Amino acid sequence: MATHIERVNLKGYVRSILHRKNLSVLFYTVVGIAVVFLVTLLFLTLLRNIKMIFFIILFLFLGVVTDSMNRFLPISVGVELIMLGTVLVSVVYSPVLGMMVGIISLTISELFIMRFKIGLIFSFIGLTAVAFLSHIFADSDITTLGIVLTIAYDAFIIPGYWFTGSNPVKMLIFAATHIAFNVWVFTTLAPFFLRLMT
Repeated sequence: MATHIERVNLKGYVRSILHRKNLSVLFYTVVGIAVVFLVTLLFLTLLRNIKMIFFIILFLFLGVVTDSMNRFLPISVGVELIMLGTVLVSVVYSPVLGMMVGIISLTISELFIMRFKIGLIFSFIGLTAVAFLSHIFADSDITTLGIVLTIAYDAFIIPGYWFTGSNPVKMLIFAATHIAFNVWVFTTLAPFFLRLMT
């Protein structure tokens, strides 16, 4: 009798182990399939967005290089591609990404030459506004949009920089060269890049 009970208990114990093992196998199978699915989804998303990542990195690089070179000149001139990157990334992708391209490019170039002015806060606010306005008016002609936003940006930052101690004559030189350069940029380069990005 005792042997029979022990045998039944043993069978029940073995069954419970096998049952738990099956549950474990099922659990790990489901987790494995989920992981493979998520990795595949991530890979396909990155593959689809590879062009976006490329252009974001490209405009960050161009913005930093052109703005940093400009800072080594004896007078501040507005020859930089930060505005182009901010507008195009905002128009094609998103205003948040465009804002990040503009602000990060400007910050890195300032840190690179170890010159961080309090007036930069006005540039950050201006670039944020440019990014969101670019996205709102994304259906507009890219040349007109870029030139109008450049003029609006300069009209906003010049009083701010002057208020924080910048030389007004140098600021006017910057604005004049910045607008002239960006008229050329948004007339020639912007339509070309926009075709590549879309």
